[in-house]
Amino acid sequence: MASPKQTGLTLAIIGCGVMCSSILEGVLASTTKQESAGTEPLISNFVATVQSSGSVERLKKQFPSRLKVIQGGNVQAMEEADIIMLGCKPYMAQAVLGAPGVREALRGKFLISVLVGTTPDKLHDCIYANKANNLSGPDDFCYIRRALPNLAASLGESATVAQASGSAAEQGKPLPEHFQAAMDFIFTSIGKIHIVPGDLYDIAGILSGPGAVFTTVAVDGMMDGAVQQGLKRIEAKKILAQALRGLAAILEDGQHPAVLRESASSPRGVTIEGLLSLEEDRVRHAYSKATIRATERSLNM
Repeated sequence: MASPKQTGLTLAIIGCGVMCSSILEGVLASTTKQESAGTEPLISNFVATVQSSGSVERLKKQFPSRLKVIQGGNVQAMEEADIIMLGCKPYMAQAVLGAPGVREALRGKFLISVLVGTTPDKLHDCIYANKANNLSGPDDFCYIRRALPNLAASLGESATVAQASGSAAEQGKPLPEHFQAAMDFIFTSIGKIHIVPGDLYDIAGILSGPGAVFTTVAVDGMMDGAVQQGLKRIEAKKILAQALRGLAAILEDGQHPAVLRESASSPRGVTIEGLLSLEEDRVRHAYSKATIRATERSLNM
């Protein structure tokens, strides 16, 4: 068996919609930086598949160079690639991965799924169901990992959660270093990557994705209050956006939220007055409940 390539890999995106387009944009930018620095890029070739002619034109306009766009032709793209990112709708996974030729095209390669609610075991079954007996050895399987970027991918600020382990069929077969490096490269190109065990993937994903959206309820509430008190909404949004950037930096620096609240709460001050109002309305419980409920829903998808 030939040694795997360590650089100059080909990435194929199957179903290149809005999220995968953001990922592709970040990866292409990182690749260009590597080339400008005289370094051979880890990933240097790019293929994307879409279903409609309109999507073909959209991608060609957005990425006029370096990207090969194919209408349909998923198996062809998989055959050309070393790394395959699955970005189709979750309900389409069975049709895409169960198509004739997919198993052979994925042999020994790396499949990264960004589909919500689809585990590595489910993806493995889509590819190999009723076919496992025909596999001659472990090298016939592909490596499977799942990852969940969030809406900030388009700004290069995604908190991507990735599962450390693959399908049950991969137990005892670690992910090759060049594939691990490629996954890190892809998702650090659009922000930061947090690799977690499989049993914590759903809750971590909720914090990264829906959790960030949950905070918009708080932002809207504070903006409403600011408007009622005479501040223009657009100005309130700018102030809150900067305040949240500052809060994020403080949390990343290691500050515990409770310590931050205590240090900001002066006797008879405005901060403690507002915090007591939030506790009176059980806001903390509401956010905890939302996080738990969303995680349970994710686990049952």
